Amino acid sequence: MPEQTPAITDEALAQAIKDLEGLAQAEYGMTLDELFADDTPVKGHTTAENRGVRETRDAVWRVGRLIGITVKEPFADPVDPRVRPHSQTPELRNWSSQTGASRAWVLTPPETPHPELWQYRLLEGFLRLEKPIGELDWLPPKMEPEVARVAMFLREAQSERGLFRAITLGARRYLCKNDTEVGAAVASAVGAPAVKGRITVAPAQTLAQGGFQSAAQAMAIAVPWLDPTMVPLIAGLLLVIVARGLDVYCTRVLPAPITYVAET
Repeated sequence: MPEQTPAITDEALAQAIKDLEGLAQAEYGMTLDELFADDTPVKGHTTAENRGVRETRDAVWRVGRLIGITVKEPFADPVDPRVRPHSQTPELRNWSSQTGASRAWVLTPPETPHPELWQYRLLEGFLRLEKPIGELDWLPPKMEPEVARVAMFLREAQSERGLFRAITLGARRYLCKNDTEVGAAVASAVGAPAVKGRITVAPAQTLAQGGFQSAAQAMAIAVPWLDPTMVPLIAGLLLVIVARGLDVYCTRVLPAPITYVAET
């Protein structure tokens, strides 16, 4: 973590949750807490365990998609397929049926460095330390290797949930090996040490009310490619941990594996 970087405050976390709430309304027409409580069946989908039971939308994936959007946002533009029908690709139709999303985010990968953006610094640091895509055999002309890796990763992730998955798997390496401090800080904030902070009612409202500064700071310290300037991402990951518990965050099997990131 860079020296003399300001600590994460409860006010900054509350603002990040407020911004994520606005995104949830724009994408789903629901609040974050409504997303976690929603059990709308997925059209045409059934669980693998019981083909007669309709699968409900996964709140973690839907909120994870919002987290992915915050990372992708500087390099993408939202598209409403109702306004531009030709943008309604099969992939978007399939994903909309699963998440209820009303918009797609069309990617324009960066061609030059953008160190002023926390999203760019996040991706550059993540790729440098985690090395999920290996060495590039070909670099786009006139593009620095660092920028090319970020651009390629954004393309390979393919979707906002792909970014969320990659970041989650990367963060697990540190949060789940060093969960004593992070888990204890979350549990202390919500008063539920037996389940490492898991709450099922109004997790976003609970997080926005404060008391999670220590947990957020512990996350920023534990994960080497995070820093306190990346509050929107830290708040999003912390929201999932608060809602489902660090044990679930660390152990649940994420569907739709991405080939360039190993779930180990």
